[in-house]
Amino acid sequence: MKDKIKTILRSNPIFCFLIYIIKYRIIMTIRFYFNYFLIKISPCAPQSSDVQKFRNTKIGKSCIIVGNGPSVRMEDLNIIHKSGIDSFGANRILDILGNTSWRPTYLCIMDPSFLISLKTTCTPNQYSNQIKQFGIENVFFNSMVKKYFKDTDRIHYIKNTPAIIFSEHIMPFSNNAARYISDLGSVTHFSIQIAYYMGYSTIYLYGMDNTYVKYLDVDGVFKINNDIESHVAGMKTNVDDEKKSEAVKTKYRAFQTGGYADRRKSEKGYNECKKFAETHDFQIINLTHGGTLDTFDRQDFYSVFSK
Repeated sequence: MKDKIKTILRSNPIFCFLIYIIKYRIIMTIRFYFNYFLIKISPCAPQSSDVQKFRNTKIGKSCIIVGNGPSVRMEDLNIIHKSGIDSFGANRILDILGNTSWRPTYLCIMDPSFLISLKTTCTPNQYSNQIKQFGIENVFFNSMVKKYFKDTDRIHYIKNTPAIIFSEHIMPFSNNAARYISDLGSVTHFSIQIAYYMGYSTIYLYGMDNTYVKYLDVDGVFKINNDIESHVAGMKTNVDDEKKSEAVKTKYRAFQTGGYADRRKSEKGYNECKKFAETHDFQIINLTHGGTLDTFDRQDFYSVFSK
């Protein structure tokens, strides 16, 4: 009965609009500026001892953050595996691990809405079992998803300062992951901030196509492109691909039917990462085959990882 009432309410446009105004325009805005204020004036805020143990443990080393874009190639993942370089994966990357010998050193989840998509394929408990199955020892999750996971043996929770939905405003890059990670637009930004905290001097990006089915462009205009793919083949759940055949006319309807990407926010987030890297003695290099992420210097994947 309770679920039926929720379904009815969520299908009501007036109810959805009121939720949008109250939760995402008023409450989220207040939370954003409150957290921004704390970040600016509270350098002595509490730190997670569980996360602190990772600080500067990888000084001078390189790592690679593997995205979930359609340009990802299984043979490249095998090359990354053979190289022995530390790597980050995220979200539904577990779905394709049966096709490659590569396993991410670290797994990250930043967006709680990922768990909405997760429910269509498996439960959080089953997801935890996948983490064990593939032998991933260190998992970094947004602390907001903690209630969904009972197995915490290898999961490290990080406070994630919220951004304002439907807004271009972002937090500053975090220089201390034990205190917080800023929501700069995506789990890639989340991973970059953790990698910096660990001390990596070179952070490679791979599979960051930056292409989406439903998205806000850099000017904040909602667009939809059903002619492209946004994720590597083999993933069971692509949030922005759900309802792909449905004519979605507005960002509010898209948000209601599975979500969308905010290119406006993520571009600002990438620029924030680049600016921080330039002033803190580490570099971010994009090795993605094609794609639209041109914020960072690019290198050919095979010039860094030999076949």
